[in-house]
Amino acid sequence: SYVKDGVLFIKPTLTDDQYGDGFVYGGTLDLWGGNGKNDGCSDNHFFGCYREGPGFDPKTSAPFQGEIINPIQSARLRTLNSFAFKYGKVEVKAQMPVGDWLWPGIKLLPRNNAYGKWPASGEIDIVEARGNANVTTQLPGQSLGQGVVQATMHWGPYPLTNAFFRTIAGKHIGGGFHTYGVTWTSSAMNFTIDDVPLLSVVPPSDFFELGQYSQFIDIDNPWAAGDKMAPFDQEFYLSINLAVGGSNGFFSDGWTYGDNGKPWLNTAQFPMRDFWEGKDEWSPTWQGDDSALQVDSIRVYKLEDSE
Repeated sequence: SYVKDGVLFIKPTLTDDQYGDGFVYGGTLDLWGGNGKNDGCSDNHFFGCYREGPGFDPKTSAPFQGEIINPIQSARLRTLNSFAFKYGKVEVKAQMPVGDWLWPGIKLLPRNNAYGKWPASGEIDIVEARGNANVTTQLPGQSLGQGVVQATMHWGPYPLTNAFFRTIAGKHIGGGFHTYGVTWTSSAMNFTIDDVPLLSVVPPSDFFELGQYSQFIDIDNPWAAGDKMAPFDQEFYLSINLAVGGSNGFFSDGWTYGDNGKPWLNTAQFPMRDFWEGKDEWSPTWQGDDSALQVDSIRVYKLEDSE
């Protein structure tokens, strides 16, 4: 991540470019740190911040089978320890990256996980996008490639009951800089692009009713002690990142991706390895600064019922 001409760039790079050819197969990457709270692993998900490549066969010099070290480096900037708020208006002026398998995200995340682990405490995705030129879903004529952005709210008692599909909207806006906004009050969540309404979420009495969870006998309401907007009635902080690939379904195995297709399956034994070994197809689509998420400004306004 770096700033140039007043614009923040988050740009993906190849791990081998820093550590040498073949590092992802045979190297060791340790990001745990050890010199205090500001030099530690920033996220212990997915087995923490230590990786070892599978190594090489000494007879043939071919890499052994096994998952490789994460082949891409990128960045995430967050205000977890510096700024969080409850209710307000956010406006982000940004340009989405161009390139296969790039996944930018500008979002609000819960500061304290008051209602439990994700998605019980909520997630507010102000904008996400896919960098591929061509992404076609199973629905006739629906494209989710370059120029298409989406806003989403994630919420549910458990990961398998995430009701994001009730609070998601997308739009084709083309390239360049656009202003992505969300107005968050004690009764509603309204998303905009360039001041044009995109998505409005107004729970009838609470999000448990909106999710129609009462029809499931074995699901308790995790937000019963909260307000109408629970889990979105707590402090959230800003997070800006550029991810690449992934196997959680954001790039579905059932979709169509141009002529080359998708080099990995989400259900594969070694999806990162499969992705990396298809780099001759996707790496040429990463062209200079165009492959970076570019953020010109972020503004947060306090509303009358803000805290």
